[in-house]
Amino acid sequence: MVSFTAFVVVLHFQTVAVGYAIMTARTAEDWKIRAFRVLPMFLLPALSSLTYSAIRSFVNMCKCQYLEMRHHVRYIQHVLS
Repeated sequence: MVSFTAFVVVLHFQTVAVGYAIMTARTAEDWKIRAFRVLPMFLLPALSSLTYSAIRSFVNMCKCQYLEMRHHVRYIQHVLS
């Protein structure tokens, strides 16, 4: 459910960025200004991909540590009983 919500939020921001890029690129006369105004359209997907990858790696790391700890506790319980 969280990944779906994140997907919807990213899709919304991407739509806003594309709309902003189209609206501002029409008024720009210099190619440098136009390129700068279109930049958010390319940065948002890159930043969202990096954020998603970092969060996914962190969650997997925490899950792995939890499973190792749980296995260790079960082993100790087995030895003590």
